[in-house]
Amino acid sequence: RVLPIGACYALTLSLGNSAYLYIDISLIQMLKCFTPVIVLSVLTIMRIEKPRRSIYSAVFIICFGTILTTSHVKGHINFIGLFFALSASFCEATRLVMTQYLLTTCKFSVVEAHYYLSPAGAAAMLLMAMFNEIPDAIRNQQLGALYEESQLLMISALLGITANYLGYIVI
Repeated sequence: RVLPIGACYALTLSLGNSAYLYIDISLIQMLKCFTPVIVLSVLTIMRIEKPRRSIYSAVFIICFGTILTTSHVKGHINFIGLFFALSASFCEATRLVMTQYLLTTCKFSVVEAHYYLSPAGAAAMLLMAMFNEIPDAIRNQQLGALYEESQLLMISALLGITANYLGYIVI
């Protein structure tokens, strides 16, 4: 049950970061507003919750407002970047729904959820890094940056752990 959640978490981060290579930050942030629509859709499809009409109305207003704000975007929209951004939102929505299902059916506390879900997410991200990033770092002789920037990496890790705990508390 935890491995798909870890895979979705890794894909969310990877696809979300890849989108920044193709489209503007402002457009990516606007597209993230569609995540509640996707979460609601996944919740409904997986029959985990039956949202009230007021929830559907609120999500529709969010979607409509997002369409209005993104309709003025000028220039070329890169469809690869758009695909990455929307795929990241779908993976995030799927991860949130699966985490909610796991937390409610298994009656996990926040600490227990973190205990089980974090290794799955870390393993999925490490597996992706082994194929996508580590070969480039070895080829470009940049692995020394891990040691040189170890303090920043530790601070980043602590902030990541804090963000994960807060996310589980919200879910």
